[in-house]
Amino acid sequence: MRTWYLTGTGQKSGTQSKTVGGVASDPASFMQLWDAACGTISSTGVRRGAMMATLRCDHPDIEEFVTAKQQLGQLRRFNLSVLVTDPFMAAVRNDTDWPLLFPASAIAGSGQIIECERPGSEKPVPCIVDRINKLNNLWY
Repeated sequence: MRTWYLTGTGQKSGTQSKTVGGVASDPASFMQLWDAACGTISSTGVRRGAMMATLRCDHPDIEEFVTAKQQLGQLRRFNLSVLVTDPFMAAVRNDTDWPLLFPASAIAGSGQIIECERPGSEKPVPCIVDRINKLNNLWY
């Protein structure tokens, strides 16, 4: 079984990248690609491959990630896991809001900036809080 860590830059899908000027893809699109590739490879003739994908609990696409397998026949070769942090578990215990974050240096845009811990960074980095309701046409 292969494990794919879908961390990337931590950008929300559809956001404009500052560094390359492109638009970020969502984790589910990459998983669909690998799911199809895995389905074409026969390991023993009986069972095809299996995949494991993980995504951090503060990634802006986490909601799409956890619901990616709800469509019948989608991502049949994938197991999905959410990487939770101690602060996330504290927020669950205390029933407090949990912001979805991505590094402010990675995207063009504006929003509330807070310091957050990121994989591969020794110290907290500036992150933009992704407010989902801002983009929801039923926000009221």
